[in-house]
Amino acid sequence: MPRLTRRDTVQLLLLLLVVPFQFWLSHEFQQPHPVLQAVIEFMDGCQNFLTLHSQNCWETIITLAEYITVLPPGLSGQGDKLADESPAKEVLEFRNLQNNMFASSTVPRYVRSPKIRFRIGDVVMHKYKQLRGVIVGWDYKAQAPPEYLKELYKTKEADQPNYLIAIDTRDRLNPQFTYTPDENLELLTNVHVIHPNIDEYFEFYDGSRYIPRPWLQAIYPKD
Repeated sequence: MPRLTRRDTVQLLLLLLVVPFQFWLSHEFQQPHPVLQAVIEFMDGCQNFLTLHSQNCWETIITLAEYITVLPPGLSGQGDKLADESPAKEVLEFRNLQNNMFASSTVPRYVRSPKIRFRIGDVVMHKYKQLRGVIVGWDYKAQAPPEYLKELYKTKEADQPNYLIAIDTRDRLNPQFTYTPDENLELLTNVHVIHPNIDEYFEFYDGSRYIPRPWLQAIYPKD
């Protein structure tokens, strides 16, 4: 039997921890209290592991936070409050729970800086990770927890536009989102993106980009 390296051991421990965490989290979505505490606890746990795993941990956290925005009312713990509201209103309410992090702010971006090269609905490629995806939000500059910026960002990356991207599941099997600075992206054309939440954000693909739903267009009126 081959001897496990330190890296192999850590990866094995991560796998062993993720399964019960996922079970616990799925149970938590059915409870009346907020699930964001689960995300916070998972974040704290990730910080105890090697820096090698930090990117994957943060991307999982972003995915969990963004997944909350598209949960049906009955699974969110907020069903009684939002039962009579439209799906668009529900999405906006849950986005507000994210404290404006990772392009979750619902404050309209009325001013569009020339530095913002991409629009919501644009299909892009992460140049270094070779990941395709569609932009579902952006910030004028990085809006993320200090720990995230300290571990993964340089100053110039934090000060440039940052984009929230739904990753094509052909590039990452499990549905995920990622948050990345402008310089890492390049525009793609004639590319469809496969992601289970894409219909929550967009009405259709017009051959060059995805057309946002009215609630999303209202946040980015200049895109």
